[in-house]
Amino acid sequence: MNLPFKSGAFSHTISSEVLEHLKDDQKAIKELARVTQPSGKLVVTFPHKKSYFANDDCFVNHFRRYELSEMKDRLKEAGFRPINIHKVLGPLEKITMCFVVYCFSWIQKNKSEKANQPDNTVLMNIFGKFFKWANRFYMLPVWLDAKIMPRSLSAVLLIKAEKK
Repeated sequence: MNLPFKSGAFSHTISSEVLEHLKDDQKAIKELARVTQPSGKLVVTFPHKKSYFANDDCFVNHFRRYELSEMKDRLKEAGFRPINIHKVLGPLEKITMCFVVYCFSWIQKNKSEKANQPDNTVLMNIFGKFFKWANRFYMLPVWLDAKIMPRSLSAVLLIKAEKK
């Protein structure tokens, strides 16, 4: 919100998966505009589609998800002109993260309910090893999902914008 840099200090700025965690995201975008030089570039990635807001968003303390038109308007209001829009992740990643957070939360809940019983660390270690192994094989379907699905269904978008 108050970057310790002089105005126009940078030719390029990046905000990757940050704005959705801030109560006053517009103030943050204006601060990025302040430290970006005229004709400088901003790259912003953000969670897309308000209808996708779910348990995984709550788990990582998101205040919101954005519609593309809403993010473009916020950037324009701060003095940026969107020049490129790219898909980053498709809906398969969103479904996967909802499932993973559900499983993790279930394990944590059972652990706290059984406070007087033996530790659930073994179960958490098994889950962690399985997730690490499965993630290696799952990268290709998630990558294909992001490439194949239409932008309107993307879970995460990237906008490259230029400061006016």
